[in-house]
Formats: sequence, structure tokens, C-alpha cells
Amino acid sequence: MTVVNLNKARKARERAAEKTRAAGNRVAFGRTKAEKAKAEKAAAAKAAAAEKEKAAAATKAEREAASAEKAKADAAAKAERDAAAAEKAK
Repeated sequence: MTVVNLNKARKARERAAEKTRAAGNRVAFGRTKAEKAKAEKAAAAKAAAAEKEKAAAATKAEREAASAEKAKADAAAKAERDAAAAEKAK
């Protein structure tokens, strides 16, 4: 029968668990500065494109609203002219 030092066995088990956890962290968080910079640049470009698209959509909505207001004003002016013409015809 072999005598096992429980303290050494416990420490060896903890070291193995720590190595496993460290390997997982390297996968999850271990990126080089170049990789981080590239990802940050891509994220910034994506955000800029989204902002540009949002601004373009807002501008388009503003143009459509202005066009609708102009159409209402034109219709009101036409109705007014028609009413004046009908009044003259009487």
C-alpha cells in the first residue's frame, strides 16, 4: 500500500483546475493588440455606417414630410382658386 500526501494531491488537483481555467481564459480573452485594434476599427466603421444610414433615412423622411406639406398647401390653394372662380361665375 502506498502512502499519499493529501496536501500534495489537493495542490496538484488545484493546479490542474487552474490550468484548465487559464486555457479557457486565453481562448476567451487572449487577443493580440493588432487583433484588438482591427476589431475596434471594424466596430467603429460599422457604427459610422449605421449612423450614416440613420442620417440618410432621417433626411429622406424630412424630404417626404416637406413634399406632403407642399402637396397639402397646393391642394388648399387650388381649392381656394376654384372657390374664387365659382364665385366670379355667379
